[in-house]
Amino acid sequence: MFEQQPPESEAVAGVVRDELSALLAGAADAKAYAQRYAAQHAASPFLARRAAAAEMLALVDAPAKAGAVAALVQAGTAGAGEGAWRPAAEQQQQQQPQQQQQQQAVAAHAECVAVEGLLAARGGPLEDAAAAAAWRAACAEAFPRSTHFGGPKRFVEGADGAAAAAAAGELSKLSV
Repeated sequence: MFEQQPPESEAVAGVVRDELSALLAGAADAKAYAQRYAAQHAASPFLARRAAAAEMLALVDAPAKAGAVAALVQAGTAGAGEGAWRPAAEQQQQQQPQQQQQQQAVAAHAECVAVEGLLAARGGPLEDAAAAAAWRAACAEAFPRSTHFGGPKRFVEGADGAAAAAAAGELSKLSV
């Protein structure tokens, strides 16, 4: 049996040819675009942009994967939540500063979880177990109360820690 190929269309090929340079913002090819984007956002205050740059580089230039992952982990969690949370101007004026900080912290944690997912995903473009472990450690430090990252302050304890020990004992009885 043979696979049926879709018919070639000169019209489709022409549109792709004409619009590709606009799609790649003037870059010669996807690899050049990814390299330029990564260079632009290497020092970006936005974690999501640095992660996107690393993922693009890994997808279009496999040998650049190690450097992209190293740069992402080295930059750390700085800027997490800055790009994900942007309320409208009127919302921003109405919200209390404490509410804004809480929402930014939630967004930052979510971005850090997403980056960890990129680094730990089996078969993913950024898969790197050592980088994922280093990222997890950095996030545990940045989010000491995070149960996801195993932060050192993830349990609420009484003066002697007895409440946490009692709760842990009760939870162990419920395990299936």
